[in-house]
Amino acid sequence: MSQVIIPFWKKAPFFRLLLPLVTGILAAWYLQPAILAIQLTAAGCCLVICCIHVASPGIRYRFRFIVAPLVFLLVGTAGAMLVYKKDVRQQPGWIGNFPPDQQLYCLRLLEPPVEKTNSVKCLTEAEWMMKGSGSGEYTTDAERVVIGSGSGNHTTGFDQRIKKITTSAATTNSTRVTIKGGVYLYLEKDSSLLKLPRGTRILLSKKLSPVLPTGNPQAFDYRQYSLFQGITHQVYLRKNEYHLLKATDRGILNGFFPWLQQSVLSTIRKYIPGKKESGLAEALLIGYKQDLDPDLVSAYTNTGLAHVIAISGMHLALIYWLLMLLFRRLEKKKGFRYLAPLCTIAGLWIFTLLAGAQPSVLRAAVMFSCIVAGKALSRNHSIYNSLAASAFLLLCFNPFWLWDLGFLLSYAAVLSLLVFMNRIYRCLFFANKLVDLLWQSVAVSIAAQVLTLPLAIFSFHQFPNYFILSNLIAVPVSTLVLFGEIILCLCSFAVPVATYLGIAISTTLTVLNQVIEHIAKLPFATLDALSITVLQAILLYGLIASVYAWLTGNKKWALHLSLALTLLFMGLRAWSFYAASSQQYLLVYNVPKKTAIDLVEGRHCFFTGDPPSPQEYNFHISPHRIYARITGVGQGQTSSPTEKGESSPVRLTINGSCRILWFRTSPTISPDLLRAGSPVAQPGTSPQGTGYRVADSMGADRQATDRQGADRYGADRLDADRHATDHRDTDRKAANSPTDRPKLDLLILSRQSIGALAAICRAFLVNRVVLDATVPDYAAAATEQECLRMGIPCHAVSMSGSFRFPGG
Repeated sequence: MSQVIIPFWKKAPFFRLLLPLVTGILAAWYLQPAILAIQLTAAGCCLVICCIHVASPGIRYRFRFIVAPLVFLLVGTAGAMLVYKKDVRQQPGWIGNFPPDQQLYCLRLLEPPVEKTNSVKCLTEAEWMMKGSGSGEYTTDAERVVIGSGSGNHTTGFDQRIKKITTSAATTNSTRVTIKGGVYLYLEKDSSLLKLPRGTRILLSKKLSPVLPTGNPQAFDYRQYSLFQGITHQVYLRKNEYHLLKATDRGILNGFFPWLQQSVLSTIRKYIPGKKESGLAEALLIGYKQDLDPDLVSAYTNTGLAHVIAISGMHLALIYWLLMLLFRRLEKKKGFRYLAPLCTIAGLWIFTLLAGAQPSVLRAAVMFSCIVAGKALSRNHSIYNSLAASAFLLLCFNPFWLWDLGFLLSYAAVLSLLVFMNRIYRCLFFANKLVDLLWQSVAVSIAAQVLTLPLAIFSFHQFPNYFILSNLIAVPVSTLVLFGEIILCLCSFAVPVATYLGIAISTTLTVLNQVIEHIAKLPFATLDALSITVLQAILLYGLIASVYAWLTGNKKWALHLSLALTLLFMGLRAWSFYAASSQQYLLVYNVPKKTAIDLVEGRHCFFTGDPPSPQEYNFHISPHRIYARITGVGQGQTSSPTEKGESSPVRLTINGSCRILWFRTSPTISPDLLRAGSPVAQPGTSPQGTGYRVADSMGADRQATDRQGADRYGADRLDADRHATDHRDTDRKAANSPTDRPKLDLLILSRQSIGALAAICRAFLVNRVVLDATVPDYAAAATEQECLRMGIPCHAVSMSGSFRFPGG
């Protein structure tokens, strides 16, 4: 008798629900349909399904093929409604729906404060706001309990306003409004603020600013990331601009588990010597990353070990394995069949709460809980169905996790292990058990990379070449350390035992860190600057699926499909390299408080401005250079002030005729400045063959008026004085009247030069003004108004994001 093969979608019914749910979530976010249309579609689907269900058997049989598409559409509309429900901007009490006046706000601290370079960052949630000038009913003067010292409770006008609001009679026109939305709160640096507990209330009376994107092309979208977390606003407060109230939150989640987490951290810091080692131990056990060394994080990331230092599915898998060993005997005893899975699930969630219920570990806990429950409820359960069920439940809880990289990588890695692990392992056979165990570890590392590779290249633009070697060393050692830390916390009352165990853990971590750092420094340890598009990533996944179908089923159509996908992928790659070789533009980046300008020609660029820090470069500049496939970078001189505080402007040209001038300080511009010419300032080192040139004078460039003429970049300086006068009426006439003034296609101004805008416009015929990131928002807004009066387009990088010229 031939064996009946059950299709995958019948063995995993939750997969059939997951697919329409994901489709609905994506459609709601990118297409933005009206909520009324979604509700009407859902109601129509329900009505038709109910009519078919109550109809006669003949009608049900005739319309049986309609039910499945209707269910698909119904689940899809449910996913779309989840997006609207989770989007805080769609809530009636969203903080952005109210005028951004300086009302009295009450924010609640959600997490312990984090120390930054110049401030203390707090993640808060808005609770209510007070409108009007009278009193409110939230608190009395007796409840104003100060926590810590130097925390903003000075005798100021703000404190007097709080006292008036909290103690006066409720006969005025003030109203308290419940509001929703997360707020990034940046407080003036004070060490006592780091001890604030969760639930602390913070009163403030200052305008909240929306979280703005950096606007740099291909860079991390911080505004969208914050929005997916429910955070839409931010504010910076000095010591006299806020007031602290007692934490009123109660319960085990806000009391016991934070206390337990702090106890674990204290134990690790007490018994594990070494700053690097204790910081890594904290991250391994409960995912606390504040004490991690940045260089160590970079080494682990470059060797493909980010999953080791970020608490995730690997940690929950180890805890799950340990709990299964502990409760294995209960499964075999009569009457205790369901006790073991209940204890296992309880242990997983206790560890999850101990780790702070971070999204990554929370997702892993749901996933393993579904696996345990599926195994306990069904003897023939499908692990694929349990995996799909966990993803379905998580997306119902938060549909925005579909854009979370950790969510995607976790499920890609687990699915990759389930599909490819055994097939890769069976490719080789070793009789020696030790060698076989080693090969099994290698097979696990290779299998996990198959489905995570396209996503990792798309997101991180790199590939660790020595990931097999690093995982062979780090995974078993980190597992041993994790179990050692659990034993350390359990026997911390026995000081001698805990001391020796802490030294052993510290020594192990020291050796591990040295080995990983050495691997990261090996030649060709990482393939950098890898860039693929979303379409290319999808093609790679299609290629993996078609090759797998060909190898496992020996199907010719799968082979033909894989060859076609390979040709299409290589064709798109070749076209992207060809397009990059002919690109020419200028890009002003939005690097906070710094000037950063790239002049791109082909696959080379010429940089001028303030040197960015490594973190600023990786966050703001590197993503676009990788996307543009830039391989050579030339470093030019910047306009440095003289001893008298004066500075020359830097001239940049595109195609020889697009004249761009960057002023860093405030000069006085003579109308015949271009006619006089100026000395040449040589740029710094530039890549050979990029074609950068330095013009002989400004007058020489003035004669080239065709934008499609030459194809070279250049940079030189002009002598200029510092002082400028602002005659607005004359400026408006000069800006709007056709004269023989030298034409300036683009004017770039820095913070100290914005006062010279009027003088520059009298000397040049300016087509467009760009304010770099050194110009603060208030000055940028005023300058934009001044440009509007003169009829000149203005772009403020700090407010509107990066600027590209010519646009494209």
